[in-house]
Parts: sequence; C-alpha cells; structure tokens
Amino acid sequence: FHFKVPAIHGHLGSRIEMEKLYIMGHALGAQYIVTGSSPGGPNDFNDIESIKKLARIYRKEAREAAECGLQLTYHNHDWEMKKIQGRYAFEYLLEETEGLLAWEWDVYWSLMAGGDLTELQEKLKAFCHLIHLKDGNLIEGEKMSALGRGKIPFKELGEFMRSCMHVFI
Repeated sequence: FHFKVPAIHGHLGSRIEMEKLYIMGHALGAQYIVTGSSPGGPNDFNDIESIKKLARIYRKEAREAAECGLQLTYHNHDWEMKKIQGRYAFEYLLEETEGLLAWEWDVYWSLMAGGDLTELQEKLKAFCHLIHLKDGNLIEGEKMSALGRGKIPFKELGEFMRSCMHVFI
C-alpha cells in the first residue's frame, strides 16, 4: 500500500511548534504546511491594520518554511470572506504577504460567507495551490452533507480544480 501526503495541517505557533511541523512535513514527503486558521481567528480580520499585523507574521514564517523547502499555506473559513473597503479581507492578507503565502481554498466556507464563486476563482487563481471540497445547503446552522448532495456548484469549479495542484475532500 502506497500513499502520498502533499500537505499537512497545523497551527501557526511558536518556533518549536513550527519546526516540529517542518520535520513532520519532510518525514511524510509533504510540500505544503497548511495553517487551519490564523492565531487570532476571526479577530485577525477585523480591519486592515489587524490583517497587516497578521501578514507580518505569515511573511516571516513563510520565509522560514521556504528555507526548509516547504510552502506555508493558509486554509480559509468564512471570516476571511467579509468585505473591507470593497475588497475581501483575504485579499489584503495575500497582498501583504508578497506572494510568499499559498492558499488552500475551502469553497464551502467561502460560499457560506456569501462570496461570489466566479469572483473568488478569479482572485484566488494565482495563489490557490490546494482546494478543499465539502458540500452542504449553505444555510447557517445546517450540517454539511456528502459531496453532490448540497448546493456547492462543482460543475462551475471544474476548470479551477484542474488548475490546482491538489484537491482534498
């Protein structure tokens, strides 16, 4: 039995915690270290200044990851999809991290937050190396469902998924 581990998930943490992730990533043959959320969660996306502060942390850690031969990657939830001064909050993070941070796009949470699928595909195409798929009716409080049983428009995601390095279900 043989399997490939292209990415591992962890929390953006202390130097020791990050080094453990890098060692584990190498041991498993991963290319990406994915952070499942920022240290402050939704509060890191309250305003542009909070996002800039977060970006400084991610920029530094992305450089450390690159020195270890790994790509630091951000996995979104719904709070990164809110609009601040007419732009999605995540756009400021990606801009401020100067191309050092990759993106694992969680389509479900983006659409739960009211994001526009076509617009998001356009804005994420340069940064999205990984895509995380799940399904549901996109109604607050309802549980997720099996792929194809909810409202996620997978057909419209087809070409975008082919352009991503890896798709996770």
